[in-house]
Amino acid sequence: MQTLAHVDLMLTEELRSFHSTDIRLGGVTFHGMRVDPLAGAPDGHDAYLVKVDYATRLDPEAPPPTWAEIGLRFTTPDVLVVDVLPRSVPVEVPQIRYAVTKGLDFIRYEPDLAGRVLHDQVAVPPTRPVLDCVEVGGPGVRWRRTEGVRSGSDVGWLTVVTPQGCRELVGEAVADYALRPADSWGLHPRGRADGFTIRLPCGAPVGDAAINVRLGFTVDVVGYGKRTIRQREQVQKRLREVVDAVLADAGIVLNGPYFQGTGDGVVAFFEPDTDLPKALDTLLTALPQRLSEDNAAHDDPIRLRMAMDIGTVGLGPLGFTADAIVNFCRLADSDPVREVVRRHPDVPVAVLVSDTVHDMLITRFEEFSEIDFRRVDVVVKNFQAAAHLLVPAGGTP
Repeated sequence: MQTLAHVDLMLTEELRSFHSTDIRLGGVTFHGMRVDPLAGAPDGHDAYLVKVDYATRLDPEAPPPTWAEIGLRFTTPDVLVVDVLPRSVPVEVPQIRYAVTKGLDFIRYEPDLAGRVLHDQVAVPPTRPVLDCVEVGGPGVRWRRTEGVRSGSDVGWLTVVTPQGCRELVGEAVADYALRPADSWGLHPRGRADGFTIRLPCGAPVGDAAINVRLGFTVDVVGYGKRTIRQREQVQKRLREVVDAVLADAGIVLNGPYFQGTGDGVVAFFEPDTDLPKALDTLLTALPQRLSEDNAAHDDPIRLRMAMDIGTVGLGPLGFTADAIVNFCRLADSDPVREVVRRHPDVPVAVLVSDTVHDMLITRFEEFSEIDFRRVDVVVKNFQAAAHLLVPAGGTP
């Protein structure tokens, strides 16, 4: 599983700071979270079901904690954790199936609930004691484990309410623990919190006067750094010519501040009044075809990782600002699109599109009905988002 955040469990000399001399006793790894939208949110809000997978790893030579608290703290304004699983585990329990009510509460699943709940596939695996939820009803959740804190994996579920149209959940993974005084050597047990961002599956944001909403994309040349300086110069020249030709054939002009080279690729945004289905179709079909034709005429074939998003963008002193560029650059750097490059050496362009592009364009226009995409969860650099991977012809990603 991919890591979203990691909290180091430390013994520190000072209560308010970490030093390189502090002692690490273990850590808690939070894996990529499953996030599903729920109906029934209060007016002006969106609701989500969030599955939290985390693993505690303790140094086998370290003294065992007397208790440990592990959880999440959301810093996005006005986010509320409505309910949590598990709540209290005084004795070992087997796997239990739960459902989510229209009030966003968890209840134990019964067959007669079918059709009367928002979600009925909430499975809590066998859970060992003693585990209690000690924080819920605010912007976070904490589970406290006592009487047997040891290495192992756990699963939690949350129902979360956000402001309507909220695009991301920003927060911190947190942990704390205690040792017997004789085991702490006069040091302070602490957890080093780690930040994360989860992209939420909702509609496109509304920009203000300085920020607007556009379709943007990036392409990165595979293996660019392994080429010689002269080869890189030729790759840049060829890529620019290919991109310009593809867009010109479609009657689309990309230039000025919204078209920027990155050395090993391109970052660009279409004008707000662009025919977006046409622009997307050009990137998905014409670009790979034109690149294949260019490769056939050269000894050094160019392969690309491409990612797209619809989101906010602005121009700042050092380049693009706002969310979209961060989102699609993370997608282009993610494991799923890199895996396509590795497994399909004949594919000239590996493509990953954001959930927003998929929902707003690919599922809404018939010209994309024959193009096969597979949903994937992307976790990279403390960022998580759902995305959709273009399935190569005749194969699987």
